[in-house]
Amino acid sequence: MTDHELVTVEDVSFEILEEIGDYDYEWHIGALLRGVDGALFFAEASGCSCYDFKETLEPNDIKPVSNWQAAVEMSKESFDEGEVATFAEKLLAADRSSSVT
Repeated sequence: MTDHELVTVEDVSFEILEEIGDYDYEWHIGALLRGVDGALFFAEASGCSCYDFKETLEPNDIKPVSNWQAAVEMSKESFDEGEVATFAEKLLAADRSSSVT
């Protein structure tokens, strides 16, 4: 694993490669995650300021994806066009620097 922030869900650790959404009193966050085996996942959770994304993530919030582009496609279901575009741009830049693949 690299120097990305980690999240652990039921004793399974993932790197948070990139997030989409905003934290506020009530928040809705998505993230591209990488498992210890290199597999990619898209995770999505909502909550209030009492708990953050990492504290509320459940196993059923985490879906396998074949690549970062698939995570961008999944994000289109829940996030606005501007957020999705920024998410895609950040992931493309990370892909070019080889930190996502």
